[in-house]
Amino acid sequence: MFYLLALIIERVAKQPFEDFAKTMLFEPLGLKHTAFKVAIDQIFENKAHQYAFRQGQYKKYQSLSLCIGAGGITSTAQDLLKWAQIYIDQSHHYYWLGEFL
Repeated sequence: MFYLLALIIERVAKQPFEDFAKTMLFEPLGLKHTAFKVAIDQIFENKAHQYAFRQGQYKKYQSLSLCIGAGGITSTAQDLLKWAQIYIDQSHHYYWLGEFL
């Protein structure tokens, strides 16, 4: 469903969904360390990794959910806090977006 929505946005905006999200969401919200991940091993400053406990030890977990629209976003804790503010701070300029989503 979200993948289809991303395709619709691409057609209407006449640009890739990742460019649309960058200019319409990430940049206006000040999310400087948030982007779509294009490759599993892409280098991303201050990136947190997922780990899974397997066979008695923790191993780095690599998610294959790179489908833009349904996932594939990578971010930092600081940017996630900024994103959360639109849901909880009624005086935030983008509070309406939090209510809409």
